[in-house]
Amino acid sequence: ELGALVCRPRVPQCPDCPVREHCAAAAEGDPMAYPQLARKAMREAAVTRACIVRNRHILLHVASGAARRLAHLAELPTPEQAGVDTTGWNVLAERRRTIAQTRYTETLAIAPEGCQPAPAAGPAATGCGRLAWAELPELRGFTLSAPHRRWIAEFFGETAKNSPKIDRFF
Repeated sequence: ELGALVCRPRVPQCPDCPVREHCAAAAEGDPMAYPQLARKAMREAAVTRACIVRNRHILLHVASGAARRLAHLAELPTPEQAGVDTTGWNVLAERRRTIAQTRYTETLAIAPEGCQPAPAAGPAATGCGRLAWAELPELRGFTLSAPHRRWIAEFFGETAKNSPKIDRFF
């Protein structure tokens, strides 16, 4: 491919280029200044994650195999996926991360005692995955995204107050 083999960003191979006589960069004598791409605009997105823990089990959302992105990957569910309303829940943390051209602000909300997820209103209704209870020592059986694995270790590790130590299982 011409772009990969000849028009390389740091070391262009202009003498070997078969279309050199039609090239604006070669005509101007400064191939390192090309291409001049417009910067893509960053988007902002806010996501709330429902952290529901019961008897050393944590609720995860596992994306379906048909998912365009994150197929079979487990993450903490959104309230919609878990079929819960997080109004009034305590905020455990707020984390920021960037994926491609989107900056996400993820709010981790901890469920109050007695909260019951409603799977029929969650992923089963949307066809986008399933909910699964994972015993904290068995989290290895799930493929979690790296940020979610870190968050679970952070909040349920040895430094978390009144929480089981699970970081040794990661």
